[in-house]
Amino acid sequence: ADFKTKVKDDRVNALIHNNQELNFPDTQSLFNAYELDELRYKISEYLQNNGYYGFGPEQIVYYADTLVNTKKVHVKMDIYSSAPTADSTVDSDHIRAYKFENISVLNYPYKLEDIKTLSLQTNYYGKDSIPFHYYKRLTFRPHLLQRRLDIKKDSLYSSEDISRSMRAINGLGIFRAVNFKIKPSPGQDVNDSIQSLDCEIQLSPSTKQSYTIDLEGYTSSGTIGTGLKFIYSHKNLFRRAIYLNLSLNGKVERFNSASSLSNGTYAYEYGFNSTLRFPKFFSPFRLYKFNNKYFPNTIFNVN
Repeated sequence: ADFKTKVKDDRVNALIHNNQELNFPDTQSLFNAYELDELRYKISEYLQNNGYYGFGPEQIVYYADTLVNTKKVHVKMDIYSSAPTADSTVDSDHIRAYKFENISVLNYPYKLEDIKTLSLQTNYYGKDSIPFHYYKRLTFRPHLLQRRLDIKKDSLYSSEDISRSMRAINGLGIFRAVNFKIKPSPGQDVNDSIQSLDCEIQLSPSTKQSYTIDLEGYTSSGTIGTGLKFIYSHKNLFRRAIYLNLSLNGKVERFNSASSLSNGTYAYEYGFNSTLRFPKFFSPFRLYKFNNKYFPNTIFNVN
């Protein structure tokens, strides 16, 4: 197959040709439609991680021309600014990249019905002065979120950065829903090669406290017993995503046997277990980069 790329956009052309992981077919390779389709998805994913918001594999089109006598195939690849159709033509000279212009946080209350009665408040945090919108007060400390955000003002859009940020925020375990609402900024010139995006991070907190009570009774081989277990958990202690779990249990058993020595004997069992988990790694050394990259936890157990 004779493979040629036709990318008029200089930045896109440089990106795909400088990426060593993209294996373009050479003149000695056999024509394989499956490999070409896989290449199309790899290019699409790569461009999405380098500023091209909303870019899809349907914007990459192959044109194949077969030659009967030589048994060769000439393949040409075009990349368009949007998905082409049979009834319309699209521009391939300028494929717009996107950067983040406005980043904000919307923290919903624990009870959604409070939105009707509480007023929305705003405070600014961090060196980028990110606005945090909330009702009554934030359900978490702002630094917990800022440490886990891979996107910043004026940074190019990256689908990978968005996914990594969502995983890190969900890993705190204090939100039942995390949503990144991304849309092009209003009022910008559509002819600009770099477009702007607005990103609103919507956070719905999960129930922070819960408890369970289990009561059990059993009998076996002349033994009669009953037990009680109480479990209390707090997912967001001091609004720092500190997880606390306390477990108390007790059992009492009565033994009945033919032996007069053990008949009517009672046995008692008590237990206590506590777990405290911090969303950071405690160390005598400064591990700021390590904590911000891997987000480890420190767990203390007492039994």
